[in-house]
Amino acid sequence: MRKILIIVYSAFLMIMLLNYIYYKNLYNKQIRYISELLDRQVQIVGLSVDNSNNTFSSDLNQIMFNEDLSLFFTDNDVHFRTKERMKLFFIKYQSFVTALKVYDNNKHEFTLKKNDPESTSGEWLESSYVLREQAAIIEKEELIFDNNKYSYNLPVLQNNIATGNIVATIDFKRYFSEIFAEFNLKDYQWQWVVSDSGQIIYDNNENRIEYSRLEAIARSIASGSVEHIVHRAVINGKAEEIISSFYSTQFLQRELGLVFSAPTDFFQKYIIRNSLFIVLGTLILVQFIIFIFWRYFRQQKAEMKRFETSEKMFVKLIEEMPVGVIIHNRNREIIKANKAAADLYSYPDESAMKDKIFPETSVSADRDYFLKNFGDSYNPDQFIIIKKEIGEIVLFRNSITVVFIGEVS
Repeated sequence: MRKILIIVYSAFLMIMLLNYIYYKNLYNKQIRYISELLDRQVQIVGLSVDNSNNTFSSDLNQIMFNEDLSLFFTDNDVHFRTKERMKLFFIKYQSFVTALKVYDNNKHEFTLKKNDPESTSGEWLESSYVLREQAAIIEKEELIFDNNKYSYNLPVLQNNIATGNIVATIDFKRYFSEIFAEFNLKDYQWQWVVSDSGQIIYDNNENRIEYSRLEAIARSIASGSVEHIVHRAVINGKAEEIISSFYSTQFLQRELGLVFSAPTDFFQKYIIRNSLFIVLGTLILVQFIIFIFWRYFRQQKAEMKRFETSEKMFVKLIEEMPVGVIIHNRNREIIKANKAAADLYSYPDESAMKDKIFPETSVSADRDYFLKNFGDSYNPDQFIIIKKEIGEIVLFRNSITVVFIGEVS
């Protein structure tokens, strides 16, 4: 029983080890899968940002190159054509452009907006006026942060001298919110944007998060890397492990890293839950098998004890019987004999008969005499004549088949 228990529990431990290896491998595959998925998604969005960045500046410059913007406030035709081009530009980049403005060095200013900036069919809002104070002329293409908003300034040149500016007001948060919208899965996957200095400038996760390894991510962004890392984050005061894939890009003169993140605990919980089911199921099955074996061996033990008691009683009965009793196997080898049988066969004691060959029937010519006296009611083989030193004795014998010491005799 002890050996069987050792075998059963060894098998149980082996099953647990195999389960651990299997689910560890499954967990690693899930991590690789989600890492590859995040890598693909961040690269898709990153290429879109790169494309917007590359075309934005050239399209804005195209407005100036197609017309002499120094005549914008004095020539009606130039004013009309430029305004229509500004509207087309606005519609193309309305995901992050909230207003366009043109002003010159004579305090003239024109602004173009929409009452619904996110709609292509919204009403245009146009304003032309003369400023009380001259607005500063920016002499180079530059992104400026002022009054909690960004403005992209492009100089209007006349004879290589800046005489005014075209200004696009930029809403970075609206832009990132729009491009990340279809990938945001709340607690299972979210997106954030970090600068090359490690400052988080956008995060669409509604929870309060503190990310680790921001400096390492910022260094990778500064070097133009595209990769993923497994790191820690404190989400609403709880430390969790997350996977983050990031893409280094430049958007309107800002070095940025687009980051797609997902928690690993979702896969851990899934794997642990399934592992527990299998472990508990295996444990219950092992305990059931042990119980079945325990009952079986208990019954066997009781049966063996009963047989042992019966056998002892049988042996004692044989030894006490006044007639000769011999038990032999199929090969006629004597297994057990009593004292009376030893005396009949002239052995010093019953132990001397053990393992001896039980003699074949020996019947003399006087057999007919016994047949005549006893009639046909007895089998002739039931009579045995044993010669002694002085005379001979006649025995009557009878045989039955028994099971003795687990052997048919």
